Amino acid sequence: MAHPAVTIVVGIDVGTSGVKASLVEVREEIAVELRSAAVAYFADKTPCRDPDRWVSASQEALARLELPETVEGIGFSGQMHALVALDDGGRPVQDALLWLDYEGAEPLARFVRAHPEIDLLAETGNVALPDFTLAKWLLLRERAPDAAARVARITHAKDYVRHALCADEWATDWNEASGTQIFDPWQRTWSAAVAAAAELPISLLAPVTEATAETRQPRSRDGAVVSSRCVVGTGDQAAAARGVGASREGIVSLGLGTSGVVAGEIELRVVGDDWDGGFHLFSLDSPELLQIIGTVPSVGPTLAWAARVLRVPIADLGSLASSATSRPGRVLFFPYLGGRGAPHADAAQTGALTGLRESTTDGEIAQAVYVGIALELASVVDEMSRAGAAVREIICSGGPSRDPYLLETIATALEVPCRSASTVNASSVGAALLAYDAIDPMRRPRLASHLVSPSRSPLYTEEWRAMRTALVDQSSFRC
Repeated sequence: MAHPAVTIVVGIDVGTSGVKASLVEVREEIAVELRSAAVAYFADKTPCRDPDRWVSASQEALARLELPETVEGIGFSGQMHALVALDDGGRPVQDALLWLDYEGAEPLARFVRAHPEIDLLAETGNVALPDFTLAKWLLLRERAPDAAARVARITHAKDYVRHALCADEWATDWNEASGTQIFDPWQRTWSAAVAAAAELPISLLAPVTEATAETRQPRSRDGAVVSSRCVVGTGDQAAAARGVGASREGIVSLGLGTSGVVAGEIELRVVGDDWDGGFHLFSLDSPELLQIIGTVPSVGPTLAWAARVLRVPIADLGSLASSATSRPGRVLFFPYLGGRGAPHADAAQTGALTGLRESTTDGEIAQAVYVGIALELASVVDEMSRAGAAVREIICSGGPSRDPYLLETIATALEVPCRSASTVNASSVGAALLAYDAIDPMRRPRLASHLVSPSRSPLYTEEWRAMRTALVDQSSFRC
């Protein structure tokens, strides 16, 4: 089949605080983001739990893109783990519960105690996690039993938006399903044991299919057809990995946003009986591969915190850090303002700033914040490699990746080359490329990227790194 020289596709990323959309041009092996649109749900960019606002924001983002008539496909990505509970008319029975709604931690803990016969790690590939969908369902049943009784369908953020724009059948993808903790990644099917114990009829859960599976044609706010095809899409980190080309062996995606998310691939055969669930594990379209994810829960907010404490615009924080004249390591920062993430997840872990003296400068404090974030990310990458994932190159994307000092610091801390993607919107670009994959599954285009140079002198010594690791292992800073 002859392939057009240029293909135009669109991606929508349904985020926690807003929607991003990207108009993408594919030429040969390279994808170029022609333009993008971001629509916040609220002026202060707080999270939104109204699924219909997700839809209207997506429609507004599409309108802002001023789509040409040559758009050949549209794909979707979005925040994972959300619980969107619908009645038999397809309407939400209450506001959505998002990944950051941790109130389900206690119901989940009681569920685990009440069902010793259920091994969540063996059944779902992940230890009991309060940010996953199972905990949201248990919370709904406990706090709003009348609403839970009216639930006829459970869906997720990007799937709700796609269904609204495309009027398609309910469906989800392998990756999104894995984020529910009701899915068996080994058998690639909903876990009957977990669902039964949670009193969740499997009939409420959508059929699972490939991220590139085609659905009905999407429509804009005025009812006009947006493109000739629409695909199911996938979770935001899997989409970001697709955007930067992390599907290739050994290339790992580092998404820098609210969190720092390291997303790689691991072969199913490598994950043995000794899998401890430290890293998150999600299915992918390929049954031979799994996505492995580690996190630093607070990156963007930590940089904003440092800028606020040091009373500088966040855009100037990197310049302040680079003004430090002393060697890094005198001041240590532990970046756990949002707890500690996988592979050592601990929501109770707190951050710390230590090694302060009367002579400590604002530049040294800013530098310590950057280096602390970089070392934590580097440690996640190192452990991911030891877990069996191939790691030979890191590609960064996301809003904080615009900060050259942050990228340089990360590149210095890593033991593998670090590159930066040509756009910060890797998830929405990746969603668009899933639509392209439905057109031409063999070509696999990706965003361009450029190599990030480490700083001229090492930012840390091995002695300092060992001291930092020992302090964290002792949980010295937990309240």
